[in-house]
Amino acid sequence: MKLTGVLVLVACVLVGCNQVPISASTASTDPSTTASGTTTTPPSPSPPPTPPPPTPPPPTPPPPTPPPPTPPPPTPPPPTPPPPTPPPPSPPPPTPPPPIPPPPIPPPTSGTATLSWLAPTTNTDGAPLTDLAGYRIYYGTNATALSDTIQLTSVGLQTYVIPNLAPGTWYFAIKAVASTGVESALSVIVSKTI
Repeated sequence: MKLTGVLVLVACVLVGCNQVPISASTASTDPSTTASGTTTTPPSPSPPPTPPPPTPPPPTPPPPTPPPPTPPPPTPPPPTPPPPTPPPPSPPPPTPPPPIPPPPIPPPTSGTATLSWLAPTTNTDGAPLTDLAGYRIYYGTNATALSDTIQLTSVGLQTYVIPNLAPGTWYFAIKAVASTGVESALSVIVSKTI
């Protein structure tokens, strides 16, 4: 029966109530109590109230998460290279030099003179000329001194070219020659500059 009282006491402590101590009338009788008299069991002191469990300290907050590292600034794109400089225009082909003019024709070191005449048909007295044997050409650089002569024996010849004349003015005349060696008068003197 004492065990029952203990159980009741424990129940009151658990609910946190302050009960009046159990009296002898309600408590179990100690077996040592005699029948001749009842002895009142002093009330058991109430156990001190169980203090509430200490409030656990607030959980330590986790250390602040460090901010993520600042990403490096983006690498700027490489500068766009300037467009390639176009090559300079090809120079026009050089103008060919003008053709070298031929050297001037040097003055001839010698020249020619072409003489023409009409064959005589009469003698100086008017009689017909029957013994013409040829011609003699007179020429030179002085009209009054025709020092050079050329003898022509062909009667039918009426043109003659005199070559190798030096530069200068030349004078020319002609005579008809008979078979007897007689010469006619000198023709009109003509000239040519070489």
